[in-house]
Amino acid sequence: MDELRRTYNALYRRPQGYDDSGPAWRLALELLLTTLPDIPESILDVGCGRGSAMNYLRGRGDRRVYGIDIADAAVEGLDGRALVATADRLPFRDRAFGCVLSTDVLEHLPADRALVAIAEMARVTRRWVVASISCRPATTRDAAGRQVHLTVRPPGWWMNEFSAHGPLAAATVNNLGLTLILEARPIRR
Repeated sequence: MDELRRTYNALYRRPQGYDDSGPAWRLALELLLTTLPDIPESILDVGCGRGSAMNYLRGRGDRRVYGIDIADAAVEGLDGRALVATADRLPFRDRAFGCVLSTDVLEHLPADRALVAIAEMARVTRRWVVASISCRPATTRDAAGRQVHLTVRPPGWWMNEFSAHGPLAAATVNNLGLTLILEARPIRR
């Protein structure tokens, strides 16, 4: 994960920056806002970047919205609302959040780490995981010229992996990829 941290710090520190304001988080939030019966009181944004989704959610009400990102360059300036952490090792207790949001993140991880990240998101939510995942190669390249989507899989693969943690409450597929809502099963120890 150190290599991923270096890659994303470098991308966020480029003169043109790294854009986290694309359509993925908007699609996920639209699905969240139109599907869930109530908006959860606390939300964790996994892979929050510079906080676009966090800021949008905070602007809609007095919710506790927090984030994590692998790149410290991304979370600078988020006033302690975001931590530097990895999606596959979330530094929170079980069932700490009403909802976990992850947009355009999982495809950036190696497949084995993406599966651990799905399990971690299911672990720290009390009920909902909302994810938006690109299912195609990235146009963004790292410093070595490699495309940054490390796990490019069809929507059905992702849906199957999420379903291991509970039923899917909603799923939409479009030209960008997959957006879904998982109703996570309670953790059994």
